[in-house]
Amino acid sequence: MGEHYSATHFALACALAYGDGAAPAALTRARKAIAFHIRTSVDEYKGANWPYHWEFNNLAFFETYQILRPHLGHGEARLWRTHIANARWSRASATNWVAMRGLAALKRREIVRRTGDSARWTLARRRVLRAQDESGLFLEQRNKGVSLQYHAYTVALILAFAGLASDARLQQAAIRGAERILDFMDDNGGWSYLGRGQNQIFGEAAAIYVCVQMAVRVIGEAQCAWLTAASKLVGRLASAQRADGALPLILNGEPVQSRRGWSDYHHVTVYNAFAAAWLMRAIRTVRSLDGPCTPSTSAAVPSRSVYRAIGIVVEKRRTYALVAGGHRGEYGTDAAGTIHHLSVAGLGPLVSCPGDPGLGRYGDLFGHPRGSEQFCAPMALSSGSGWTTPLSRLGTAVTLDSAGTVTLRASYGGLLVQRLLRFADDEIEIEDRVHTTRDFTVVRYASVPVQLRWFSPREEANAVACASVRAPGRVVRIESICDNVGCSWVLKGNAWSAEGEIALACKEYSARPTMAERWIVHKWRVCLSPAGG
Repeated sequence: MGEHYSATHFALACALAYGDGAAPAALTRARKAIAFHIRTSVDEYKGANWPYHWEFNNLAFFETYQILRPHLGHGEARLWRTHIANARWSRASATNWVAMRGLAALKRREIVRRTGDSARWTLARRRVLRAQDESGLFLEQRNKGVSLQYHAYTVALILAFAGLASDARLQQAAIRGAERILDFMDDNGGWSYLGRGQNQIFGEAAAIYVCVQMAVRVIGEAQCAWLTAASKLVGRLASAQRADGALPLILNGEPVQSRRGWSDYHHVTVYNAFAAAWLMRAIRTVRSLDGPCTPSTSAAVPSRSVYRAIGIVVEKRRTYALVAGGHRGEYGTDAAGTIHHLSVAGLGPLVSCPGDPGLGRYGDLFGHPRGSEQFCAPMALSSGSGWTTPLSRLGTAVTLDSAGTVTLRASYGGLLVQRLLRFADDEIEIEDRVHTTRDFTVVRYASVPVQLRWFSPREEANAVACASVRAPGRVVRIESICDNVGCSWVLKGNAWSAEGEIALACKEYSARPTMAERWIVHKWRVCLSPAGG
């Protein structure tokens, strides 16, 4: 215990539990955890490449002190205040760190007076508001990529602490941000599949707190919608919880020992302590509800949201939810033009969380041998240089026509891609127009990294033009619907791929071909039909 900010968040979780009177022994545990933090924080991370997590530790430590102050001895309270007064700050520029820095400065101002805390809050407030884009999403940094997990955490911080400054503008910004979480949430409760931090319990706990905080602010159907979302998120955590009560760091069904999807700053103790603290906040918030509300079980209402600033489209139908596009390749989990999430109602995600972050700093490396292939987008292979993937600093442009067709445009590594998406209630048609600006050995017109482990039996495949997955109550088919590309569906690891060889076609040209001659069009679709249909 003690990596990063586990001790302070464990202390906060215990303090919140003790404050409710539900866990008398929690007081002793909280005091021991803070004593450990005080002893070890003076050394920070000697010899490490990481800045000390002052903002995480400060905010949790300061709140723990305020909750437990009546139960501390005189000498103990004085020691805690001394360390609060001497607490330092990092220079981290990520939006959630900036928010913590400002809010912790406000909270410290309630405990001890330190020069600079008011200015620190003013600067942090301005930077956080500037990091929110036109749609209401808090970007990791202004004009940078989006992480749904850290967006949710920034919203949770503001809802929990912005009252310290009686700041109506910040509260309204948080409410707009909270509504985006519902927008990205599918019928099964999946939502954290964009950017850094995919499907981590860190984001799940923060989102649960946001949902219950929003529930106490509204009434009627709106309140039930927020509680329904919270219930789905709690169900995801409960289904993953181990017999000893611990949660896996990532909700991906993989053994914790594999560290699949982890980055090098991840510790399961840290994220469990963090999740416990924010879940305790959520529990205390739920108790303030005036009356009971039964979560809704109705199917999703069809809707479409277009986030032009980050190049994302969210399409929801009663049988599926699809999210495609992408802002920029900040991390191994970011990509332009790809399908980030395709979830089938009642079954779960068919495609989700592309990129497979590895153990590199911030997950900028792939952690699986086939990680670079886990994008639902056109890709190409060059001899000796590996796959050209949608990882790119060029964002996706999103346009819509009068018929409702969504067009995504992206450019990466010698590929220009126009992806047309046409939606029906039980079918998604994808038309990929791929232009190559250099020669490749193989062009993979469609790559669909199907998560077969969600389905039983595992798979059925027709090697000519169709791949299908049969699940209880439904058959999902992926099939080509044009014959101008000689390709078949083949299973590559856990990815269904339509490969077409174009090396010979390229060699037929004696001079550089025109753009019109190098465009390749491939149409395919995902069909959702009842079992037996």
